[in-house]
Amino acid sequence: MMMMETMSNKFGPKLRYCPVCHQVWELELPSNKKIVHKDFPSYGLPRDVCYDCKEAYTN
Repeated sequence: MMMMETMSNKFGPKLRYCPVCHQVWELELPSNKKIVHKDFPSYGLPRDVCYDCKEAYTN
């Protein structure tokens, strides 16, 4: 049976790729701590600027 859904499909992708610092990152909930995955493939991941890069460019 192919009825099972993975967590990433059900709740949306957790991993994102930052085009500024070129790293794959995610937010750990409920603490909202940013986790960076070095040398992680970014193919197919949504592109979203991470919070550290947003902060650096807005200040």
